[in-house]
Amino acid sequence: MRSSAALRVLLRVELRSARRHAARSWLVVALTALCVAAMCGGGALFVTARATPDELRANVLGAADLRIETYDALERSKFETALPADARCTAFAQRSSTARSAAGATQLECWSFERGALEPGELAHGMLRLVEGRAPQSQDECALAPGVAQTLGIELGERVELEGRSRAVVGLAARPEELERAVAWIEFAPEQASKLWLVDAAPTAVAPLADALFAAGQRVIRREDLGQRDEFETLVTFVLGGFAFFEATLVIAATFAVGLRRRQREIGLVSANGATAGDVVRALCISTALLASMGVVLGVLLGIGAAYALSPWLDAWNARWNGPLELSLAHIAAGALLGPASALAATLVPALGAARLPVVVALSGRRPTHGAARGWLMLGLALLSVGAALLVVGTRADDATAAVAVLCGSIAGVLGLGACSPWLLSALARLAAPLPLAWRLAARDAGRFGTRNGPAVTAVLAALSVSVLLASLAGSVDALVAAQSESVSAGPERALIDLALVASLLTSLIVVFLATALARAESEADERILDAVGAAPRDQRRLAGARAAYLALLGAALAAPAGLAPSWGLIEFADARLSFHTPWPQLAACVIVLPFLAFLGAWLSSALRTTTSESH
Repeated sequence: MRSSAALRVLLRVELRSARRHAARSWLVVALTALCVAAMCGGGALFVTARATPDELRANVLGAADLRIETYDALERSKFETALPADARCTAFAQRSSTARSAAGATQLECWSFERGALEPGELAHGMLRLVEGRAPQSQDECALAPGVAQTLGIELGERVELEGRSRAVVGLAARPEELERAVAWIEFAPEQASKLWLVDAAPTAVAPLADALFAAGQRVIRREDLGQRDEFETLVTFVLGGFAFFEATLVIAATFAVGLRRRQREIGLVSANGATAGDVVRALCISTALLASMGVVLGVLLGIGAAYALSPWLDAWNARWNGPLELSLAHIAAGALLGPASALAATLVPALGAARLPVVVALSGRRPTHGAARGWLMLGLALLSVGAALLVVGTRADDATAAVAVLCGSIAGVLGLGACSPWLLSALARLAAPLPLAWRLAARDAGRFGTRNGPAVTAVLAALSVSVLLASLAGSVDALVAAQSESVSAGPERALIDLALVASLLTSLIVVFLATALARAESEADERILDAVGAAPRDQRRLAGARAAYLALLGAALAAPAGLAPSWGLIEFADARLSFHTPWPQLAACVIVLPFLAFLGAWLSSALRTTTSESH
């Protein structure tokens, strides 16, 4: 009963603290909401944009069971003699051609189907889609892909020269899975011989018929041979989603660490009045869970709303007809679970550290002493070894195991590099003598308080490592397309990576500002000392900028191996379809541009604060 009463009192204290420090509380809500929104909205867009096995099959053979390419062009009556009595077939033609108008000429694929073959329920349904107008009904009519009509400057009702004949453009048509493909649709001539056929037969007759046609020298494509999913996309999205929540966890943990150090005396007072360490930790976790729950609700609404807002542009983005937006309950459930879980995980370590402080130390307000940087180095090296082992396991495992191994190995690598950062900061501080004054003070301050600045460096490197990972994957896809341009299309994979890369770079920039702002908040006491001894405002602004840029620079440098390692693991999992690519321009941008922006942001913030204090 006493413990319950103490917990209620502590919860009131926490809720009042959350209202008093509204900016910190809303940061937790916003970070949780953004991750949940990315999971829910991104999941809906991904599920909608990804072709289903039936859609992939329909693109090749419509609703038929078999697609046959005969050695010689055959008339329908002759082709039907090789089929069972209850089988259905339809002929179509596909050939390269040139369309000409007064505005110019363009190469395209000319498709023709027997009349009605593209209607719902017929064998060719799904191979070509009428976008506007009507289907051609005579040899003097045609339908063009929208891109072809735009290139030729043709409107509906105008004429175009196609296959040696002037034809009226009566419609616009496109391949549902290849909207940018240059195609034309013309009427199939009656009694025309054809090499291409679609066949539908009874389920028990499909396999023997396919074997017989293949044995007779015909090229046979079976429906069951098409539509296999490429799990590489799923693995990439799983790793990126996990990294996003991990990134939010690091920033929330740094936020709580700064907030709890500022509330050190307050925690000491409640502990001196009988609250146990368990009471303090439970109260902190419950208040965090409430904030994270608000973030989940906002995130789900924001993610679904953003997905609906972006869905009208989805067809143009990945060059396929995607249909209406499909919500993914699995992604919504994952976001609703991972959001509070990541926030609680971020709270637990700072809360345990604050609750276990001796009461005398907490009441004094002094920073507690931490372990030596060498101990953090040993921990970091151990985590790096575990991460490397998991990445190697991921390249040789099946789909589910590979996803978990690559994600856990990547997270272990980031944590390992972050754990090494206090030792690295301490080592670099000893080499700072030749640097200018502001940078020398920034390096030595970072080394003296390595365990304080370590979370900021880890948050920056986690954010930037996602950008490095995506840039490496994008370069690998580009290299594949350049090497096999005639047979391989970048497709939705490249578009997905491009969109995620832009979002990741923006997120990285935000995380850099947040992490350096938190580190600067921890240095306020040092700034007051500099102010008291008469340091010029200009020097204080330079020092603030140098501190932020130094931490951002170190985080960016560590982000290179942290991002390239999971990229290598994913590409190895892709079974040699892709080659590993090092994105040198993006790495240079991370190491140069982001530290500069961090310096500029901290410099302006310091100047604004100095101006405000002088006005008062």
